[in-house]
Amino acid sequence: MKWLLLSLLLLMAPGCAGCTRVEPGFVGIKVNMYGSQKGVEDFPLQTGRVWYNPFTEEVYTYPTFMQNMAWVDKESITFNSVEGSSISADVGINYTLEADKVPHLFIEFRQDINSITHGYLRNQVRDAFGRVAGTYKAIEIFGEKKQALLDAVKQDLEHKLREKGFSLDTVSFMSAPRADERVMQSINSVIEATQKAIEAENKVRQVEAEAKQSIATANGKAQSILAEAKAQAEANELLTKSITPELVRYRMLEKWDGVAPRVLGGDAQLLIQDKD
Repeated sequence: MKWLLLSLLLLMAPGCAGCTRVEPGFVGIKVNMYGSQKGVEDFPLQTGRVWYNPFTEEVYTYPTFMQNMAWVDKESITFNSVEGSSISADVGINYTLEADKVPHLFIEFRQDINSITHGYLRNQVRDAFGRVAGTYKAIEIFGEKKQALLDAVKQDLEHKLREKGFSLDTVSFMSAPRADERVMQSINSVIEATQKAIEAENKVRQVEAEAKQSIATANGKAQSILAEAKAQAEANELLTKSITPELVRYRMLEKWDGVAPRVLGGDAQLLIQDKD
C-alpha cells in the first residue's frame, strides 16, 4: 500500500510544477495568489524559463520596449479651451516601462499592461489635457500654439507618471483637433481675417520696397548725371585754363598756308585788307 501511494505521488509530482518563458523585451513577476505568503516577488524575473506552482502562483509579463498607443474616434480625448469651447482630438503616446518598478505597478493595479494603458494611463492623459488646455484659446490650439500645448501636456504627464515607472517619449495629435460647427466657423473667420491682414501687410511692404527701389534708381541716375556734368565742367575748366594767347597763335601757325588772311581779329578792332 505504501509503495502504491509513493508511486502515485511520484506520478503526480511533474503536474505540480509549471513552466513558462519570459521572452526578450519583457520582464516577468511571480505572484503568490494564496496562503500567508500572498504577494509579489520584490524583483522582476529576467528573460528565460520560469518555474512556478500552477496551483498557488501565477506569472505575469510586462513589455519593456517602446509601446505605441492611440485613442481615436470614440476613444478620443475631449477637453475645453480657456473660453470653454469643447474640443476633441485623436491622441497618441509612446512610452516605456522601467523594469525595476514593474512589481510595484502590479501591486497597485493588479492588471496587465493593456488594462493599465486603456484605463489608468488614458485617464491621466485626459486629465492632463484638461489641466493644460484650459489655459489656451481655441484659436491657439488649432493654430500656432498646438505644439506648445502638446509639449506642456507631456511635461505634466512626466511629472505624474515617472514615479509609477512610465517613461514618456512623445505625446501627439493623430489628426487635427475637432470642435462643433459654431466654434469651427468662428476659428475659420479669425484665421481668414488674420490671413487677409498678413496679405495686406505684405502688399504694403511690397509697395514700400518697390518705392524704395524706384527712389534708389532715380537717385542713382541723378548721381550719374551729376557726376557726368561735374566731370564735364571740370574738363571744360581745365580746357579753358589751358587756352593761352601763345597757344592760339601756335595753333594758327600750324594751320597757316602762307596766304595772309583777309580778316584779322583782335581784342579791340578788326582789320580788313583790300584786295590786290
